[in-house]
Amino acid sequence: RRRLFNDYDSVAEERLMGNSDLFPISYLQTGINSGNPVCRIQIRNEKGSYIGYGTGFLVSDNILMTNNHVIDNMHTAINSLAEFNYQDDANFMPCPTYNFRLNPEQFFITNEELDFTMVALKDNPASEKHPKDFGRLNLIPGEGKILEGEYVSIIQHPNGGPKSVTI
Repeated sequence: RRRLFNDYDSVAEERLMGNSDLFPISYLQTGINSGNPVCRIQIRNEKGSYIGYGTGFLVSDNILMTNNHVIDNMHTAINSLAEFNYQDDANFMPCPTYNFRLNPEQFFITNEELDFTMVALKDNPASEKHPKDFGRLNLIPGEGKILEGEYVSIIQHPNGGPKSVTI
């Protein structure tokens, strides 16, 4: 590629081509902070066997939001677990995880048409952390929060794997 540059054009390698896809470095730290309340949901049956995985995130100290197609009823919720920090560290080693049972008796709401479920979490006395220690993603009321053509980053657990991001 360097052969295509004019020898007298000292900034050719720095020049932007087309639209800029640059972000400030703080975007990465904001992403790390936003990823803390994101968890993997282990969907289990009444025998405790895994039947699938999903992604959820805290919207308050102990209320988890996910999709209705992940948890569509209280029976599924009562057998499932929220697993926080299921991700790899900078050395590609697994981080310590923190599990919490779902508590649909305390709070549960779902809507198939809007594809969301919100459910409370139980504290885990065996854990050194509480759900609120992971922070939360605040829901913003109203419409029009995203602009057409605007970049979107999604933090998720694809296929039940470690936390990942798509930018």
